[in-house]
Amino acid sequence: MMKTSKIIIALAVLSATVLVSCEKNEIAPLEDCVAASIEYQNLIDNISYQQTSYGNTQLEVYKNMPTSISIPSGSTIRINAAWNFEDYKNSDAEVSKIFVIVDYGNGAKECEMPKNSDAPWICIPGYKSGNVKVKFVLSNGEEAIVGPLSFTVNSDNKVLKDKEIESYQSTTDSRVLLASDNDSEKEGFRYLFAPNHFEGLHGGFGLYKALLSNSFNSSNDNFMAYFGLFCLTNRGLNSNQIKIVAADKISANNLYPELTQKYGCSLGEFNARFEFWDVPIDTNVVDPFHTYVNSIGLDTYSNLDTLTINNPQSELVLNMDKPYFKFITSYGKKGVGRLGFLNMSNKAATLEFVMQR
Repeated sequence: MMKTSKIIIALAVLSATVLVSCEKNEIAPLEDCVAASIEYQNLIDNISYQQTSYGNTQLEVYKNMPTSISIPSGSTIRINAAWNFEDYKNSDAEVSKIFVIVDYGNGAKECEMPKNSDAPWICIPGYKSGNVKVKFVLSNGEEAIVGPLSFTVNSDNKVLKDKEIESYQSTTDSRVLLASDNDSEKEGFRYLFAPNHFEGLHGGFGLYKALLSNSFNSSNDNFMAYFGLFCLTNRGLNSNQIKIVAADKISANNLYPELTQKYGCSLGEFNARFEFWDVPIDTNVVDPFHTYVNSIGLDTYSNLDTLTINNPQSELVLNMDKPYFKFITSYGKKGVGRLGFLNMSNKAATLEFVMQR
C-alpha cells in the first residue's frame, strides 16, 4: 500500500511539473510581443501607402508583412510600430520609449520615435538605400529590437520641380522658407527645404513649421529632420540679402535652436552644397526662372547631370539682384534654384527649383 501511495505521489508531482512547464512554454518572449512594418508613399507619382496600419490588435499581420521594399526615388518611407502583451509574462507591461535605428550606409543613427498613439509611426526619406531597426523599451527597462527592415531606392531619372508641389497644394505657401530669427515672424513659415511631399502635412517642401503657441506643430512630429537639406537665415545681413545654409551647418551656426533641440538627432544627415549661378535671366517675361531653365534644357534629368559645380559651399549669401544658385545634395542629386524675396525684405523667401529626384 505504501509503495502504491509513493507511486501516486510521484505521478502527481510529475504531472504538476509537466503542467507548469507547458504553461511556461505558452508565455511569449518579449520579441514576439512587439512588431514593426515598413511601407512607402510617393504623392508626386500618386502612389499611396502599400500597407495599412492595423493597430495593436493585429500584431500577427505586422509580423507577416514584407521586411524589404523597393521604392522609386523621391518617396517617403513610413515605419509603423505595434505591441501586444496579452501572452507576455506581464500583460500589464508598458512601452516607455521607441527608437528607430536607421543606417543609410554611413553608420547607424538612433533617434526616438514619437509615441503619440497605441500604433505610432514615423517617416524617413527615401534619398538613399538603407535599413532600419525598431527598438522597444519597456517601463521596467527591458528591451527588444525588431528588424532590420530594408529599403532599396531605385533612381527613375525623373525631375522634381516646385511647380509640381504647388499644383498639388494650390498655394505658393508650400514653398515658403523662413529666414528671420525673430519669433514674432515665424508663425506660418517653414524652416527646412525637403524635396518630398507628405500626406497630411500642409506645406509640402518646408518640412517643419515654425513656432505655434510656443511649441512645434504636433502634426509634424512624425516626420524626422532627416528630410531637411537646407534652411535660410538673415542673421547679420543687409535687407536685400538671404543666406542659404546646409542642414549640417544649422547647429554649428546656432540657427533656430528650437529646431535643433527637438529634431537635432537626425538633422544634417542629408544636406546640400551650393554655388552661385550667374545666368542672364530675363525678368520681364512671365515665370522667368522656369522659362530660362526650360530654354537651356535643364528641365531633364540627363541635362542636369551636366551641371558643373566647381566650388560647392555649405553657405551662400544671395541677394535680390543675384538670387540664383546651383546645388548638389549629399546623395548626389543636382539642381538649380531661385530665392524669391518676400515683401522686399529678407524675412522669408519662396523657393523655385528644378532638381534630380
